[in-house]
Amino acid sequence: TLTAGARVYTDLAIQGESGTFTLRWTYMGVTVDSTSFTVTPNNLEVQTEPTNTAYAGSQSSATLNTNIQVRARDGANNVLTGADASIHNVDAEIQESGSGSVVQAALLGQDTYTLTAGARVYTDLAIQGESGTFTLRWTYMG
Repeated sequence: TLTAGARVYTDLAIQGESGTFTLRWTYMGVTVDSTSFTVTPNNLEVQTEPTNTAYAGSQSSATLNTNIQVRARDGANNVLTGADASIHNVDAEIQESGSGSVVQAALLGQDTYTLTAGARVYTDLAIQGESGTFTLRWTYMG
């Protein structure tokens, strides 16, 4: 119901997948759309963690396990299975952790992926350079 020609909505929410949305109102045959807005995941979860690795034989890089999985989750910790459009990208980067220095080490492989059904499995990551202890950080790029 309109009051003095206006209505203030104080309890609207989006439930379900993240993405870009537009709201539409219709009153007596007149329609108006909001500007588009984006709802992003609340957090990322590393479902399958990287494992320890070593330089093998004549290799110049240490290959990480091939099934590292990262998943996008909402505030209730549900996997956002609809997060699979081109706007849902996750980027991996190497971080110092203890004895490793990122100045002398690089993360190799495809480090930015589009999510599929809210998740992504990294299959070709490797570390090249100085040996040490590192962590990987994933960032939702939107």
